[in-house]
Amino acid sequence: MAFDRAIRGTALSKRLARLTSVVGLALTIVLATSGVAQASVFWVLSDASAGDPATAGSVSSATAAGGSIRNNLATVTDESPLAVDREHMYYRSSDTSIGRADLDGANANNNFITGMTNKVRGIAVNDSHVYWTQYVDLSTETDRAVFRLGLAGGVAGAALISDPYSAPSRIAVDGTYIYWVNEPLSNTGIDGRESVSRARLDGSDKIDIYVDPWGGAGQGGQTMYSIAVAGNRLFIGYFGGNITVSTMGGPAPLASANFATLEASQVVNALGMGADSTHLYYSNESPLSSIGRARLDGSAPPEPSFIPTGNGSNIRPWGGVAVEPPPLPVPTTAQTPANNCVTAPKKISTNRTYRLMKAKCKTNLGKSIKASGSYRGTIRGDMAYFRIYKNRKGETMLKMYGTPIKLRLKWASAASGSTPGYRKIKNYRT
Repeated sequence: MAFDRAIRGTALSKRLARLTSVVGLALTIVLATSGVAQASVFWVLSDASAGDPATAGSVSSATAAGGSIRNNLATVTDESPLAVDREHMYYRSSDTSIGRADLDGANANNNFITGMTNKVRGIAVNDSHVYWTQYVDLSTETDRAVFRLGLAGGVAGAALISDPYSAPSRIAVDGTYIYWVNEPLSNTGIDGRESVSRARLDGSDKIDIYVDPWGGAGQGGQTMYSIAVAGNRLFIGYFGGNITVSTMGGPAPLASANFATLEASQVVNALGMGADSTHLYYSNESPLSSIGRARLDGSAPPEPSFIPTGNGSNIRPWGGVAVEPPPLPVPTTAQTPANNCVTAPKKISTNRTYRLMKAKCKTNLGKSIKASGSYRGTIRGDMAYFRIYKNRKGETMLKMYGTPIKLRLKWASAASGSTPGYRKIKNYRT
């Protein structure tokens, strides 16, 4: 065990020796604060006249107030999904890969995640993972799945969810769950299945029909397409129709109510949606060609032309929109040892044993504290100077041997969110 390492030297004079003992697809709207001057909304524009679908899309942004439009931040595929975190945008760079770039478009890596076996349909991101969906087409039952990979990127591994209800498409995440739209398949053994599904972030506790195709809101023949989550509200955009809202917390399947309607010219094909703490943002294709906005609580009529974009014909918002998470809060509570579990000796002598920590020592925020030691002195052959270990009670102990040394002890924990880790250092001379 790491706690039971004896520190031994070799015959090297006056050399420092140290040993540490370690006791959505389509429009995903994004409010961004990193890489741009102000919080911004991001969306994908697609060019219907482009000859190559692989380069027919681009990412644009504007301030959350609707001004300072910036175009061509990144080149993406036609109808690309889009997600953002506090530093980066994530997009479909080819049918079977996900790219990443800074929020201002710099440092683009179009092979950030590779190895997908079929077309990426939706992308979402949280503080630890990128999530995405894939399926072949709506007439193929096989190779439908939900995936995730850490923020370092790399090659896609095994599916997180390999048995979705139907064809998994647009996707959203919150602090506990993944939500995704299942588009209906045709000419397969499971034709007509359509819903929003939900599972925990680790893929467990899957509910196939969390919201049914119309949720009581009377969407007729419209098809579920985009999705966004904000607090206890789940928003669903229907291709060719309305946006609905469901209040979460009750038993599945959830009921839905109309939130923005085609009949009132409030929405036209919301292929992507995203939300901040006050508003839902959504794309409108022609004839509106705009980014719309509506208050989450419905207290004011939607603003369907909140940000005019595209040219009203072949270039229109036809892809992802996303809202960046709010900045991390400024730490208000420093991490400290819970129950005074760090027991730093006042002084240390040779040939003595000291307790450094009580058993299962953690901070007030639940982070484990580990003790380590390093020394400076003349190393005299194959000789033990000190040892850090755990006794049978689980206490972290320090055993000093007979050679006088200068000893530095350190107690440290990992950070907790935006709160830095606990750190304590003491120097001794034995």
